[in-house]
Amino acid sequence: MEPERDWERLGRSFAKAREAADLTQVDVAERIGVTRTPIQAIERGRAFKKVTGTMRSYARVLCWTDDSIDRVLAGGEPAPAAAAGEDGDATSRPVSVPGLPLAILDQLQGEGQLIDATVIPLPSRAGASMTIVVRGEPDASPEEIRDALLAWRKARRHLQDLGDEDAPAVSDG
Repeated sequence: MEPERDWERLGRSFAKAREAADLTQVDVAERIGVTRTPIQAIERGRAFKKVTGTMRSYARVLCWTDDSIDRVLAGGEPAPAAAAGEDGDATSRPVSVPGLPLAILDQLQGEGQLIDATVIPLPSRAGASMTIVVRGEPDASPEEIRDALLAWRKARRHLQDLGDEDAPAVSDG
């Protein structure tokens, strides 16, 4: 039987650490690419079936270690994350990269198999592009990963066509 998890304790810990970092719920939500609603639900201690990706992203914003959520749920305290590679720990990861939104960083560093990542140019005179990260579920079977890869290949063709359609004419002068 799984040990009892204290979701209210986790919510209080998140709120306390957020306030100590001088962040609002909206600040956290914007940094991880969600609305304020899931942040409120977490901080209010709503019970979940399992730890969510939003919770893990929130923990990264607060510079907690990957196991901090489980520690708090079990009655302990969160641990601050060491700088990436500082202690030689292979699980250490950077908590931010200048200019890279945390939602993207979370996908690049998150759990589950990284299936692909690509940059697709957009039809723009300014040379804009989109970055796409495709990741499977952490507990995905090889068959599910294969299905995800096939779905991504089909979607990628459509997205790449965007770069070819309606491309603005760029004059040489």
